[in-house]
Amino acid sequence: MYLIVVSDTHDNMPVIKRFVDLVNSKYKGEKVIVHLGDMISPFAARYLVENLENIKRGVFVYGNNDGDKILLYKILSNAGWEVYHGPSIIDLFGKKVLVMHGFDGPEHTASLASILSQSENVDAVFYGHTHRLDYRVIRGKIIVNPGEACGYLTGKSTFMVLDKDTFKPEIVEIK
Repeated sequence: MYLIVVSDTHDNMPVIKRFVDLVNSKYKGEKVIVHLGDMISPFAARYLVENLENIKRGVFVYGNNDGDKILLYKILSNAGWEVYHGPSIIDLFGKKVLVMHGFDGPEHTASLASILSQSENVDAVFYGHTHRLDYRVIRGKIIVNPGEACGYLTGKSTFMVLDKDTFKPEIVEIK
């Protein structure tokens, strides 16, 4: 079972297609996919749900740039994905994980993730929005940002594959 965390695909269809090809070829078993927002358009969602293989669970959190939220919801939920509007606590492999996109600027969002990670209610915080890779452990609480899949700001298209038991990351670059 693979836990794949991705964010900020921003309608970059060539990268989304390479992401799907890479995930399907390299991570062949059952997968849990967590998309942390800014997918943007329904056509990107449709491509993901129609082409990713062996998805046991899909989770999506709306980002600040996601457009047609109604159609995104319809496409994702019809494919069995869970869709969240804001910070939400979900169970992932027995851990309480707060999933969110982000708010305001990158520093504010990273700081907010740090603060939220120290809540008694969570074991980890997964966030997007900043387009920056982040993996930290603060007082036993895990903070994850898979960077940007789109590659628009950093020039690197990345996602993370987390060990389902320890949440230790493998950072994967989409080339």
